[in-house]
Amino acid sequence: MTTSTTTADSDPATTGKDGSESNADTPATPATETGSESPTGDADDSAGKNSGNSEAAKYRRQLRDTEAERDALTAKVEAYQRAEVERLAGELAMPGDLFTLGGMTVSDLLDENGEVDPETVAAKVAELLESRPGLSANARIPAGPIYRNFGQGATTNNGGGSGASHSWHDALRRG
Repeated sequence: MTTSTTTADSDPATTGKDGSESNADTPATPATETGSESPTGDADDSAGKNSGNSEAAKYRRQLRDTEAERDALTAKVEAYQRAEVERLAGELAMPGDLFTLGGMTVSDLLDENGEVDPETVAAKVAELLESRPGLSANARIPAGPIYRNFGQGATTNNGGGSGASHSWHDALRRG
């Protein structure tokens, strides 16, 4: 970095980092020597390896890489913990229901050390099964048609009707 100074008696002069002065008529130091960025946006490492900008950029890159690695490992640990919770929730027909229907998160089922707490998982599964017994792996599924017959349609095998003959004539005569 250079600063320009002007005195009443002298020509404008520039002062470099090391305190040396040069006249304004002489060419300035090259950009790579001061550690400025190249046109591509990267710090020029060929001449300014010890400059503050390139060192800070190196540490920022290391920080970003470390943060990305940390986030990936955190996601992997959470996936393992979720799989363990689903294994422990074997009483449910679909163990993922503890998260989707029960409103639980993995962090709700961990102890103070960050490990999956089997007692907490069992208690939450019991609460969910108490409120929704049909979610149990051993739930009794009723046999028969899914939809009840409310009297619409034929119920006999003789091609239609309910066995007794009904006609418009009978309906009008009664009423």
